[in-house]
Amino acid sequence: MHELDATWGIVLAAGEGRRLHSLTRDDRGRVVPKQFCSFLGSRSLLRSAIERLASVVDRRRIMVVVAATHHRWWQRELGDLEPENIVVQPVNRGTACGVLMPLTQIFSRDPDARVVVAPSDHFVEDEAAYAASLRKAVAGVAIQPDHLIVLGIQPDHPSPDYGWILGAQPGEAVVQLVESFVEKPQPELAAHLMASGALWNSFNFVASAAGLTAHFKRTLAWLAECFELLISGDLLNRRHDLMPRFYARLPHVDFSSRVFQRSAGRFHVLPVPPCGWADLGTPERVTECARRWSCLHAADCGPEDGIVREPAPLDLARVVAGLPHLDAMRS
Repeated sequence: MHELDATWGIVLAAGEGRRLHSLTRDDRGRVVPKQFCSFLGSRSLLRSAIERLASVVDRRRIMVVVAATHHRWWQRELGDLEPENIVVQPVNRGTACGVLMPLTQIFSRDPDARVVVAPSDHFVEDEAAYAASLRKAVAGVAIQPDHLIVLGIQPDHPSPDYGWILGAQPGEAVVQLVESFVEKPQPELAAHLMASGALWNSFNFVASAAGLTAHFKRTLAWLAECFELLISGDLLNRRHDLMPRFYARLPHVDFSSRVFQRSAGRFHVLPVPPCGWADLGTPERVTECARRWSCLHAADCGPEDGIVREPAPLDLARVVAGLPHLDAMRS
């Protein structure tokens, strides 16, 4: 079977992006969730994430997780997706719930599937190089279905805001068993990790649907059982009515701290060659990334996807370029 035939994509796009609310307000003062903004171009971060996955996943198998409260934004962005591939959560309950909801649906439809999980708030300068790493990870899971392979980014500074992954063979560009995972370490530990050859957790990862489900059942069994029950045959016809009440009772559950951090020695990391990757999660990161690239004022710094749509309502790099005191944001 061709790799694409059994590979699904999950794009996580239900977050509120609260840390960027100071940057993501439209001309009426309304907050635009960051995934619906662009960075150095007219295409939104969400569309960029979808196109990134489309290099390794058939578009018909890309599922996008969104929040019901963001309907006005994702409706215009996802018109080319099949309705069943748009997973609408009543509210955002964290990345663990965001992954589990579509994963449970995929596993029930295609038990032999592989899944590629990607956030929707990242910027990548060299998309071709990054896609090559994604393909390598997909091929690795096709050979070893029990592997979960995370793309690890070579750090350029000891950031305490990222998750850090230390592989068994630091410095080598091979898939490595993870020896340790540290989520948002203190600055001193982050500096030590960087010196030791640790990588940033990109939160782009590939696994078999069965293998990823097993990780959830080992670390978050109660949550996995809740989602399995929600899509079971007995409740399937009532799911639309049950979803709001179900999500109202769910806590916020973070995948990195609750699954990755508890799975050291059980998953793998693939070092990614330098490709201009950035997680646009804070104003400081947006500022630094915008300063780094010289095309701040370019009309479009990346190829479009061939689908006619309105430009994103805001471009984060342009917003940062218009601020009078950039250094204050970094202090």
